[in-house]
Amino acid sequence: MTAEYLETDWLKTGLRDQDTGNEFIVKQKVWILVDSPVITVETVYGYMDGEEMVVFESAPPELYEVVKALPEGLNNIVSSKAL
Repeated sequence: MTAEYLETDWLKTGLRDQDTGNEFIVKQKVWILVDSPVITVETVYGYMDGEEMVVFESAPPELYEVVKALPEGLNNIVSSKAL
């Protein structure tokens, strides 16, 4: 079984954590199984608190709207690799 791995750079969302005021950032990781039509996407999100990255397990509703879809460029790459 052959897999390819892609990931985006960290993307600023423009949304801020209500408690800290820190801006949420998002990264998406994609695994494509070349031998079968399987694509797995993992979204990592959180914010920088000084030098430390704070990562969340689940997105607040306003952040979910930002992270639920792949960025357009990554979506095009996934589509071309899946063909």
